[in-house]
Amino acid sequence: FFLRALKTQQNVLASKLNVEKTLLNLSAIQQQMADLIAVRVRMTGPEIARALGVTDRAARYHLDILRSRSVVAARGKKRGSFYTLSTNEPPPPSDLATSGSTNVIVAEIHQQGGRISKGDLHALVQSHGYDGRVVGVLHGRRLAHLRRDAVTGESVLTGRGEEIARQYLFAKRLAVRVPLTESE
Repeated sequence: FFLRALKTQQNVLASKLNVEKTLLNLSAIQQQMADLIAVRVRMTGPEIARALGVTDRAARYHLDILRSRSVVAARGKKRGSFYTLSTNEPPPPSDLATSGSTNVIVAEIHQQGGRISKGDLHALVQSHGYDGRVVGVLHGRRLAHLRRDAVTGESVLTGRGEEIARQYLFAKRLAVRVPLTESE
C-alpha cells in the first residue's frame, strides 16, 4: 500500500513538473535575448532591440516575460535601466496598484457566474487594494477582460477574461501541495 501511494504521489509531482516546464519554455526570440544578455552581461532594452532587429515595444514585451520568469533581472529605473541574467533573487515586492495582477479579481467574477454589477465590481476591486480606476482597465479596449452588458448594465467576462480566470484557478490548484500522511 505504501509503495502504491508513493508511486501515485510521484506521478502527481511528475505531472506538475511537466506543466511547470511547459510554462518555462521560451520562444526563439526570448532565447536569443537571454543568450545575448549572457554574452554581453549587461544591456539596455533599446540595445537588445537593435541587436535582434525588433521594435523597442517587442523587446520590452519579451523582456517583461523573461523578467517574470526570473530569467533576466532589470536594474535601475526608467531610462537608466538595464538587464542582466537573473541570479534567482526573489522579485522585489511590488505595489498592488502597479503589479498588474488583476487575475484574482477576474477569477472571483468567474466563480460568481461571470457577471457582476457595477457597485459589486467597485467593491471587489477595492477589497483587493486597487484604485477604482482598475475597473476601467478591466473594461479596456485592448485585452479587455470585461464588457458592459447594454441591457442589464452589468459587467460580463469576455472570452479572454474567462480564459485568464481558468488559468489563474488552475495555477492556484497546482500550487497546493498535498502532504504525505503517516498512513501513506
